[in-house]
Amino acid sequence: MNAPMLKPQIDLFLQVLATEKGYSAHTLRAYAHDLDEFAVHALRSLPGMAEKGLEALAVSDIDVLTIRGYLGFLHRRNEKSTIARKLSALRSFFRYLVKHRLLDEDPTGTILTPKQIRPVPSYLSVDDMFRLLDQTLADTVLGLRNRALFETLYGSGIRVSELTGLNVFDLDVASGCVRVWGKGGRERIVPVG
Repeated sequence: MNAPMLKPQIDLFLQVLATEKGYSAHTLRAYAHDLDEFAVHALRSLPGMAEKGLEALAVSDIDVLTIRGYLGFLHRRNEKSTIARKLSALRSFFRYLVKHRLLDEDPTGTILTPKQIRPVPSYLSVDDMFRLLDQTLADTVLGLRNRALFETLYGSGIRVSELTGLNVFDLDVASGCVRVWGKGGRERIVPVG
């Protein structure tokens, strides 16, 4: 059996992410960019492959040293969070190949994700929030709406995109909770003050 070529497998993988997994267009673009960047780097780094072209690069040509070389290349020009995202795309792709028996072993299996420093999120103090709420006009319909929006954001911690996607029937006044549809279409129940 001939080894499958890398580029067509990347294209099939992206189609699966779009149709079966329901990934957003933004996520698909990021995965496509990351996987294409990796393929070009692998082509250039493997002996004798550069002159053959991307069409000649097989899935079986990739090994753990190719992945490590790519991560070393990324380390010189990217933040750890970017490297982690690109590695995540590679992991998903190679797991897909192993799952579909197009590859015997995942070359990313032994590679660790770079440690990331998680910054403390910025937030408004209670005093700042009260000053913001005092600035909204409570004597108009728009002012009341804006005040409700700010209080919901501050009190529940939901994303702005989640707030704008709410409908009246998502609110359960009796329990003081709201049903929120988050990233990836995930549903969760959030208490609201």
